[in-house]
Amino acid sequence: MPLNFKNTSANSISWDLIQGNQPLIRWISEVNRAVNLKDIDSWRLAGRALLIINNSSSYVSRCLNRVAEDLNFNYLHVHFSIEDSLPKINNYLKHAPCIVYLDPKNWVNSFGELENSSEGSTVRANEIRKHVLNLILKFNPNKPVIYITSDSDITAVHDDIKKVGAFERFLAIPEESFESIGISFISLVGIECCSVNLVNSPGKVGKLVDANFESQELRGLAALGLQRLAVFENRSIEFLDLVHIATHDLLEEGVGSGSRTPVRRQTAFHESGHSVISMIESDGLNIPDYTSILPGASGFEGVSVGSYEYQMMRSKDHQTTYKQFRGRIRVLLAGRAGEEIAVGVEQISDGASSDLEQATRMASRYFAKCGFSPSMDQPGNSNANLYVIVQPVSESEQAQLEVMVRQFLQIEYDITLEILRKNFPLLHDVAERLMVDPVVDQDELKEIFYKYR
Repeated sequence: MPLNFKNTSANSISWDLIQGNQPLIRWISEVNRAVNLKDIDSWRLAGRALLIINNSSSYVSRCLNRVAEDLNFNYLHVHFSIEDSLPKINNYLKHAPCIVYLDPKNWVNSFGELENSSEGSTVRANEIRKHVLNLILKFNPNKPVIYITSDSDITAVHDDIKKVGAFERFLAIPEESFESIGISFISLVGIECCSVNLVNSPGKVGKLVDANFESQELRGLAALGLQRLAVFENRSIEFLDLVHIATHDLLEEGVGSGSRTPVRRQTAFHESGHSVISMIESDGLNIPDYTSILPGASGFEGVSVGSYEYQMMRSKDHQTTYKQFRGRIRVLLAGRAGEEIAVGVEQISDGASSDLEQATRMASRYFAKCGFSPSMDQPGNSNANLYVIVQPVSESEQAQLEVMVRQFLQIEYDITLEILRKNFPLLHDVAERLMVDPVVDQDELKEIFYKYR
């Protein structure tokens, strides 16, 4: 069977996934009308094929599963295999009425072809697109099959997919909220396994889960680990148990946590750097929910999670200022800067590699798409980068973008170092607290911050 069909029981899918999501709710109403009228014109108005703009295919799939339940449709999540032959239309018609979510990987995004060195992969993507467009054209109002796919950036979608007669109706749906992610994860673990405090904090749970477990498969495994812990220790799961799972089950690796080794001290200063810059750059508004260093088989691992309340407050603005962008970059660079202050340049570890990768991606995106530039806030520099790069990126554009990103990260790293040096007592106190207590929560960080600020 060349398809990966998923007909998940929608009874387990929360209405919160689409509650308040007006584009989807309005579309449900239009499809209901088309179902009742059973004519091709009403289906054309409703849309026989939709392109949803959202950056998470797993979230889109769960939303559509919930929509299918509301419409009393079957739901199929289809992954096209590179090796297998394409399915015939009867494979879908036998499930009608149904919503078919065509997973976008390898065929929707036109720039994906540029990343493939294999000519066969490009040919395969073209073959899938032609096959899908043929399916849409054969729509039957008596056996309705609605085809839906998604992408995070409409400008990156292949032109053949957006043309008339194809996926000609676009719906932009908002990102999944932290509360929704938390509610779904708590359901995976089982409410009966969770403490009251955990159940009553779905936003904090969702933020932690979103940051550490990208796929539904990983979230399922994390939930299984917490279930195992609840059974073995015969107790309810607390928020800190989720913290431990998020840091790779480090407490279960059998390494003692009492040692004040140089590695532990370096990790403590790394996480202290993130936390201190987060607090300073936000004027005390973004005091992390917690910061931690936990023992593992390869030494010590750390994590610093920004304030959930602060993130929710910012999300209501629906925009990012240059000051906020610059602050986020400094927070990412602060771990490495904290290490440099603690142990010197020669002993800086590779633990900051993921932070640097995130900073590079973020700066590249804002310079390419938003007109931001290094030292943009300095007199005469506000117009330094008003040229917005439109995909596909040329070699000269990529080269210029790389120069700007390198210059910007160098400037911001030096500034971050200077901020931490000026605030060394604060940096030192947070690191020392981590040496004593592997998980320092928001109240403790707030107490330390207000002592110096």
